[in-house]
Amino acid sequence: MRLNKAVKWLILLSLVTIGGFVFVVGCGNNSTPVDYLYEGAEGNKLPQFLEKPADATEVSQYLDADADGEIEFECDGGEHEFVVAAGSMPASCTIYISAWTKLYQGDKVLRLNFGPAGLEFDPSAQLVVDVVPIWGSESELKLYWYDPDDGEWELQEAAAVDVNGNAGFHVDHFSKYAISR
Repeated sequence: MRLNKAVKWLILLSLVTIGGFVFVVGCGNNSTPVDYLYEGAEGNKLPQFLEKPADATEVSQYLDADADGEIEFECDGGEHEFVVAAGSMPASCTIYISAWTKLYQGDKVLRLNFGPAGLEFDPSAQLVVDVVPIWGSESELKLYWYDPDDGEWELQEAAAVDVNGNAGFHVDHFSKYAISR
């Protein structure tokens, strides 16, 4: 009788283990959700996930909260800037920026990750993007931020391209950002 009980428990444990493995690993296509889309404001589509490649631009720089600060970085042939006014950060810290472009439906999207996560600026910091190397003679670009609470890209603002081929955007908090036409 004990042997039968042991065999039953072994079978049950095996089924639970196999079921747990299938649940964790999944079956079928295990591709990443790069192709899932979010229908944004005004019918603009942006990939839900634009994963960071190994060759992304990575910069970091210490900024004093009591002084104006500027971080310059290059990405995809463009020279971009992140500008912070004195007194707009709650404390001095090291700012981290990752930047890369991804091709999406035949057009480039500039992706930016900023850190430390959640850092807020009052007044807003400025992100100045060199438009011509990435998008050519575009007249307007849109800045989106990723809202982790609902898992969607939200349109933050549109900016006109100036005579020097730059577009300026307001950044009031650190998040994941994307810029597209």
